[in-house]
Amino acid sequence: MSVRRAWIERGAPGQSQPLPVSRQWALAGVVRSWVYGPRREEVLDELDLELLGRIDAEYTRRPFYGSRRMVLALSEQGHTVNRKRVQGLMRVLGLVGMAPALCVNLSPDTAGVGSLTANKPTLEWHTHEE
Repeated sequence: MSVRRAWIERGAPGQSQPLPVSRQWALAGVVRSWVYGPRREEVLDELDLELLGRIDAEYTRRPFYGSRRMVLALSEQGHTVNRKRVQGLMRVLGLVGMAPALCVNLSPDTAGVGSLTANKPTLEWHTHEE
């Protein structure tokens, strides 16, 4: 992205340019706030690097941990960390927690649930039509 920023030529005020800056933004595929706004370079301090190592090790052991469980695991190791910070560090590592499946099939033809009856008004049979 810094290459695209270098493409945009901003002349001095009152000086004519071959292309307006707005047209240069469109051609470069960037938005105005990205060009004018200050870019923060993400600098990780020693504590962040240590937390990254601990998060990576814990995620290797338990890849189903999300940010909430990771905060608890880190607190057990003696690190009190905010969940937002853990989310950001997991994002740096490219880690995501696995969520359990939400769909439960209660059709009568499913193996092992033949004795299940729909005795409540909120319990319905769902069948898959082919």
